[in-house]
Amino acid sequence: MLRRTLAFDPGHPEDWTAWVARLSVGALALAFIWTGPFGPAVAPADTRALLGGFALAGVVAGALLNALPGTGLRAMRVVETAWTVAFGLHLLGHTANLYEAWPPYDLVVHGAGGALAAFAALALLGGTRWFYDRDALTPLRVFWFVVATVSAVGVAVEIGEYTADNVLGTREQTDPVQPRLDDTMTDILAESVTGVAVASWAAWRVRGSGRRLARGATAQP
Repeated sequence: MLRRTLAFDPGHPEDWTAWVARLSVGALALAFIWTGPFGPAVAPADTRALLGGFALAGVVAGALLNALPGTGLRAMRVVETAWTVAFGLHLLGHTANLYEAWPPYDLVVHGAGGALAAFAALALLGGTRWFYDRDALTPLRVFWFVVATVSAVGVAVEIGEYTADNVLGTREQTDPVQPRLDDTMTDILAESVTGVAVASWAAWRVRGSGRRLARGATAQP
């Protein structure tokens, strides 16, 4: 397990991106915990510790995804990178006070999160046999699998934010411009738009390339 998690091959860009994401987000989380946001503080120190600790846990969990059995290492590196970058974008919003200083940043994070979740879903389709045999992939199956994954991730994120606010006292759904319900719905819409866009592109690629998506680089061990 540890060997796969720590593996690094300079010839594979997936390894580079995974390790850069790990180190960058990990350093950002530690800086946030110890020094607070780079600007006026908007949350107490214990909340900062919760958010920073959550991001660190996300980095570790993402790295451990590589140890899952029955997966291609290159494919799981893509999943890990998408996972870690999503944590990093969210943490950067708190670290630099972007959520308060520029409210549209929330839409940017969720839009990027939808696209990242979609690419992670594609990597799982191409690098594992958990859901479909690669020879059985069709454009429609690829499209709906990606859309369903993005939708599930989006709902899970909103439930997590709501729970954190009400149980841990964070401010994940406190928007300076719009009420909670509007914030939740615009987040889900942003994720859906980018997720459907990636799903449509992937379905078109599968249809026009003889299922090249399923037989590509992510299929290697």
